[in-house]
Amino acid sequence: MGIGAQVMTKEESTYGTAVTVDLAHPFLSEEVEPEHKRVEGKGQRANQLVHRKDQSEPYLIGASGPLTFEATTKDLGWWLKWGMGSLSTGSVSDSVYPHTCVLGTSLASFTFQSNREFYPSYTDQAFTYEGCKVAKLKLECGKEGILTVTVDIVAENYTTGTALATASYTAGAELLSFIKGSLTIAATATPVESWSIEIDNNLDTERIKQRTSATGGPLRQEPVRKGHATVSWSASVDYDALTNYSRFAGTTNAAIHAALVFTCEGPTLAGVSAYPNLVVTLPAARVDQAKGTGSMGSEGGKLLELSGIATDNGSAAPITAVYTNTQATF
Repeated sequence: MGIGAQVMTKEESTYGTAVTVDLAHPFLSEEVEPEHKRVEGKGQRANQLVHRKDQSEPYLIGASGPLTFEATTKDLGWWLKWGMGSLSTGSVSDSVYPHTCVLGTSLASFTFQSNREFYPSYTDQAFTYEGCKVAKLKLECGKEGILTVTVDIVAENYTTGTALATASYTAGAELLSFIKGSLTIAATATPVESWSIEIDNNLDTERIKQRTSATGGPLRQEPVRKGHATVSWSASVDYDALTNYSRFAGTTNAAIHAALVFTCEGPTLAGVSAYPNLVVTLPAARVDQAKGTGSMGSEGGKLLELSGIATDNGSAAPITAVYTNTQATF
C-alpha cells in the first residue's frame, strides 16, 4: 500500500448505477478484488495431455473483499447504515445528533473507489466498483484500544476507466476508543479485555443476470437476504465469579440470555457535556460458550471467554447501534 492509497465512497440512488465518489475514508487495509472466472470444458481428445486453448471462456461475476478501518467520531454512520440497513436521526441536543441503526429489510448500495498504485513508479490507478453492498460488518475493540471496523463488500461490477477522485476527508474526525468505554452485562459493569460484534447479513451473492454478447457475460444481481441475518458477539471478561459462567450453564431459556451494552467514546467534548460515542445494545444476547483461559497469577489473570448470538425477544430490536456525533445526516 503506497503513500497515495485511498478509498472513497458515495451512496447510490439505484443499485448498480455508479455515482461519483466524494467522501474519502482513512483505512488500514483494503482487499476488494474483481472476480474474474473461467468456464472450462472437460472433453477429452485422443492424445490430449493438457487442456485445449479453445475450450475455455472468461467472464466477470463482480467483485468482493474486506475493508478494515479505525472508527472515528465522523462518517461511521455511513457504514452502520450500509451494514445494518436502517438509520434514523433524532433531534440535536447539546450540539450532537443521535443516529439510531437497526437491522433493516434491505441494504442501500454505494459506489466504492480504491487507488491501487503501481510499483515502483507509484503511478495512480483507480478501481471503481458499482453496486456495492455490505455482506458482513464487524466491530472489535480491546480494553485500551481503538474501535476497529471490518466490512465485507460485494459489488456488481467494476471499471479501471474512471478517473481517480480527489481525496476529500471530513474535518474534525477523532478516534473512537475504549479508553473511556464500558461493557455492561445484565446492567452490571463488567471488566473486559476485548470484545467483538459481527453482523452477517446472509446475502445471496450467487444470483446472476444474463447479459447480451455485446455487453459481456453474467453479472451479479442485486444481493438480497436469503434468510435470517446473524449477529454474533464475543467478550473476554474477568473470571471473578460464577455469575457470567452461569449464563452459559443455565438450565432455563431466561438464564442463558442477558442484555449486553458496549460503549466507545471520542476524546473531545462536542457540546457542554456530550461526547461523540457509539453505544451498541443487544437486549437478548444468548450465551453459547464460556471458557476460562490463562491461570491465576499469570500476567493478566484468568479470563472468561464468552460468546453467543443476539436473539429477538419480541419487543426490542435484536441489535441497536446509536452513533452520536455532530453530523446532522447520513
